[in-house]
Amino acid sequence: MTRAQLRSAARRILRKGLAAVEPGRLVAAHLKRNGHALRIAGVDVKPRRLFVVSVGKAAASMARAAHRILGDRLTEAIVIAPAKAPHLPRTTSFVSGHPLPDAAGARASLRVIELLEEAGRGDVVLLLLSGGASALMPAPIEGVSLRDKQRLTGILLRRGASIMEMNAVRKRLSRLKAGGFARLAFPARVLALAISDVPGDDPGTIGSGPAIEDPAARATALRAIRKYLPGEVLPPGVARALR
Repeated sequence: MTRAQLRSAARRILRKGLAAVEPGRLVAAHLKRNGHALRIAGVDVKPRRLFVVSVGKAAASMARAAHRILGDRLTEAIVIAPAKAPHLPRTTSFVSGHPLPDAAGARASLRVIELLEEAGRGDVVLLLLSGGASALMPAPIEGVSLRDKQRLTGILLRRGASIMEMNAVRKRLSRLKAGGFARLAFPARVLALAISDVPGDDPGTIGSGPAIEDPAARATALRAIRKYLPGEVLPPGVARALR
């Protein structure tokens, strides 16, 4: 093949690859509607009300696809992304900080918590999750400030902590991570569609696992703190959470 032919073939391969992982296309493959009934990742549901929370770097594309499929079946949605999302009906959108959490993300998280607490028995909350969700949706536990989380995240990033280590620490300091999202939504049912950006595709690591418990997070977080912050005095609330 000539150099021009090789370049043309490479461009076709790239276009095909990007199309195959386009977030909206992936959502459409796993979200179906038939009248009032829905099929989400092979699970059939007929919710009283349907809420959508889309968070991550692909949040806007995933939310747009969900709106296109769900239409008037959707009760309310929240989109949290690192850039402004297009206007969607019955949707509140937030631009949040990444990779360091910020005040805008904290405000967005509070609105998510309000929505989850509004959901009740017979309702379904569809979580659309993609990379970056951990930083974009910070909700510090009582006794831990956003400033504490910002400082700790910044140190771990600069000192080379892995995504597993970073997320383990975040899980211990957050109301929404490590299953907190699902606990707040109970008795509503939570179903998630997630695009993985982590080695091994562990659903408990994507976005720090908002819908998945992680009993091992405490031990992993403690090891990470000892490894990257040896001898440093932690804020009292952070130290309590890690213990």
